[in-house]
Amino acid sequence: MKRKFLYGGLAAALLFSALLSIAKRQHPSQGFAVRVVSDTCSCSPLGSQRLIHLHLSKDGSLTINQEVVQANRLGTLLSNIYAVRAERVLYVSTDSDVPFENFAQIIDLTQNLEFPHSVPQPSAPKNLEPMRVEVRLVTKRAIDKNCPAACFNWVKQPLLLPAGGL
Repeated sequence: MKRKFLYGGLAAALLFSALLSIAKRQHPSQGFAVRVVSDTCSCSPLGSQRLIHLHLSKDGSLTINQEVVQANRLGTLLSNIYAVRAERVLYVSTDSDVPFENFAQIIDLTQNLEFPHSVPQPSAPKNLEPMRVEVRLVTKRAIDKNCPAACFNWVKQPLLLPAGGL
């Protein structure tokens, strides 16, 4: 009797496991991939020359690399910036009182950027999919991390970034 119970339980567990794996394959995740930055150190000014840092302030203002940006122009500006770049990474930081909804709107906008019509078409598929821009969240812990002696913190010392990053 115990053996039948054990075999029945084992069969039910295997069936449940199989159903879960089938369900995962049929319904892929639709969430956004956001990586958390471990630090904001740069050991080479040339390496951070083309870095794009978007900051959301609690008053609703937006800045990209210390330049104020109008919210209604953000999508166009980011499309123009990333259309000509091979590496598409956006570093995003916020003030502590910014609602998560505002951050989520930035992620949504970034994940749905399209190539502007003014950029020469490198290939036909560019109009079929949005740009793939990776969002990296800059946290207070990352900003507060100490940098090695030959490096600088590009959030705390943005003036050390070379001009012309945009």
